[in-house]
Amino acid sequence: MAGPSGLIAILAVLATAALPVQAADVVKGPYLVFGGNPSEMTVLWQTDGEAEIATLEFGLDATLGDGPHDVPAHGDHLHTFTLGGLEPGERYHYRVTVEGQIHEGSFQ
Repeated sequence: MAGPSGLIAILAVLATAALPVQAADVVKGPYLVFGGNPSEMTVLWQTDGEAEIATLEFGLDATLGDGPHDVPAHGDHLHTFTLGGLEPGERYHYRVTVEGQIHEGSFQ
C-alpha cells in the first residue's frame, strides 16, 4: 500500500492528466519564402504551442491534390515545408491546417 507521499504523487499525476490540452494557434504566417530555385517554394508558420496536427496540401487548383503532408515543428514551434517540382509561371494553391484551423493561399 502506498504511503501518504506516494498517494499524493499518484493524485498529482491523475490531476495533471485530466487537464484539458490547449489547442495550438497560428501566431505567424503562413508565409512564403522563395529561395531562388524557380521549382521550389517554402511555406512557414509558427504556432504558440505544440500542435498535435499540422499539415500542408498544395496543387495547381483549389482542389489541391498533393498531400496532406505532416509538418512537425522545430525550434520555437516553427513549421516549414518546401514544395518541390513546381513549374515556373503556374499558379499554385496551398492549405495549411493546424488542429482544425485552415489557412489558405496561392502564389505564382
